[in-house]
Amino acid sequence: MRQLVLGLMVAAFLAACGGSDSEEDGSRRPAPSSARAQGPGAGYVRRVDALCKDARPELAEIRTAVTGARDAARAGRAGLPETFKAFVTLLGRASVITERFQARLRAIEAPRGQAAFHGSLIDSVEAGRSNLREQEGAARAEDARRLRELSVKGSVIEAERRGLVTGHGGFRFCGRG
Repeated sequence: MRQLVLGLMVAAFLAACGGSDSEEDGSRRPAPSSARAQGPGAGYVRRVDALCKDARPELAEIRTAVTGARDAARAGRAGLPETFKAFVTLLGRASVITERFQARLRAIEAPRGQAAFHGSLIDSVEAGRSNLREQEGAARAEDARRLRELSVKGSVIEAERRGLVTGHGGFRFCGRG
């Protein structure tokens, strides 16, 4: 049971934050360019992508701490209550980062042709942030079952966001991970 709980916590966190444990530093090659990325919306894409790039190091740091807390519990160096407490703190930090990202995203004026995409992206980020807050509550309550449900929901939110961004094209950092 302990292994299941800890695995779910890490999965839930990674899904809601929009990250995985690969390519954290963003050193990957740029995504293939699309016609839209080179057109009038290219500046918009670059500005949004810069926000994603800026958030990655902080989220990578949290991701490392989440993994460390999980590993400490697995090795018996920390109990489940301590581990849940660590996750509450880390999920709270991730929520603050996501809130800041969302505010900056809202501040970017989308060109007319990008307005629908921009609105969908903002909605997706809000769904992820809401999921993070719910995960924080589940961790605070030490409710492993609820955390599992939220993990699945967070994975769906992240998959949809990746599809949205990948379908749009031109992003190097957003939707990658």
